[in-house]
Amino acid sequence: MERLYVFLIRNDVWIFILCTLGLLWFGAELLRTLGAARRAVFSLERETALRARNRAFLIVVVLLAIISTLVYVNREIAPNLPPGVLRAPTPTPDPLALPAGPPSETEVVGPTVTSPVAAPTVTLPGGTILETPTSEPGTPEAGTPDETLPATTPTAPVRVDTCTPRATITEPPNGANVQGILNVFGTANTADFGYFELEISGPQTNGRWASLLGRRITQPVVDGFLGGNINLSQWESGSYLVRLTVGDTDGNITNQCAVDITLIND
Repeated sequence: MERLYVFLIRNDVWIFILCTLGLLWFGAELLRTLGAARRAVFSLERETALRARNRAFLIVVVLLAIISTLVYVNREIAPNLPPGVLRAPTPTPDPLALPAGPPSETEVVGPTVTSPVAAPTVTLPGGTILETPTSEPGTPEAGTPDETLPATTPTAPVRVDTCTPRATITEPPNGANVQGILNVFGTANTADFGYFELEISGPQTNGRWASLLGRRITQPVVDGFLGGNINLSQWESGSYLVRLTVGDTDGNITNQCAVDITLIND
């Protein structure tokens, strides 16, 4: 039964479109045969029209039942499926592909410098994220000395680990091709775990990081479903980075793991 649910969830858009077209066609056929049955003069002509009417009515009922099943599965069944059910089949490794290098550790020193370009608002299916403003309060204009600001003590470097077994994205793998629906699997279960969030950056977001879920998740995940069923079918095709950010209970970022995917929308 789970295979049927997975098939319906992954192909719900196409099934709904086909059923809608079928309803339009056979609904018109039902109306036509009803009129033909009323206008029939001879019994043979009336019987033929009634058989066509019954056939069209039966098909309309079946199509309505399929659409109702799709709505029920997406609203009631999909949220309660085990995380691993919607996972895509593991791709066969390419023996000619070069192995990826070991993850490295990066250091983030001090505050992030914001871009002078106005930051757009990026709206996603899972929510809306507003990029940081173009300037920070109290920042002097370029070329103008500011003698009123007090001297500041340099901030100590904050170490942020990259992909580790406790903070990693396993699917989609690095370099994967994605079409239409995006599902993300992996692990977010670091020491002193506080939250994790998923972000994406690419042509559709103008190179800025935008939230995929619209919120932070406060429940750890071990080799499971991080988030997904995100419809990217209307997005611009190209190369995107999907990033997992994990923070501690104090709100500090401890890990960031990113994979490179290619979004293909014909």
